[in-house]
Amino acid sequence: MAKTDTITKLIAQLTALDINRVHVCQSSKRRTAQEAKDLVLFSDLDKADREALHRAICNSANPTGYYYDGTGVAAGIKALEALLVAEQAQVQTKPAPFNIRNLRNLVADGAIFSVEFVKRSDGRLRKMTCRTGVRRRLRGTGAKYDATARNLLPVFDMEAKDYRSIPVDAIRRLTVGGQTFSFQ
Repeated sequence: MAKTDTITKLIAQLTALDINRVHVCQSSKRRTAQEAKDLVLFSDLDKADREALHRAICNSANPTGYYYDGTGVAAGIKALEALLVAEQAQVQTKPAPFNIRNLRNLVADGAIFSVEFVKRSDGRLRKMTCRTGVRRRLRGTGAKYDATARNLLPVFDMEAKDYRSIPVDAIRRLTVGGQTFSFQ
């Protein structure tokens, strides 16, 4: 976010620099172009961006290398706006946290899938082939706790032929229907 703030601040400074001056002679154009280049060179942008903006201002203000045709401020602002658009496109939204609802959307009821997760008890990585949607035939009161309240997914372990609970927040990799999803 700091880079976008720097760019918008620099656009405002260049706009103010160009508005506050009347450019009728070569020396006025040269002075404004130099101040614009100084603003860019002493900004907090990285070196490649500073050099690109410096070139844009120089090429626009003094294309022939002899006479100043303008101040180059408009070209600098245009280059900064393009840089701002590119920076905002680079900033990606944070992915949604992986929770039981997202997991249930990926894994259909009764589908067989494999999962790798970190065990809460000893911190080891556990790989399991399992399926959801298989209900226990319990007698009595059922489970002693609500699995979804503890962010656990009850599954049937195909290898051990027993029921297990997977901590959803500790899942590292999930393979469903040939597609692999990696988390963290």
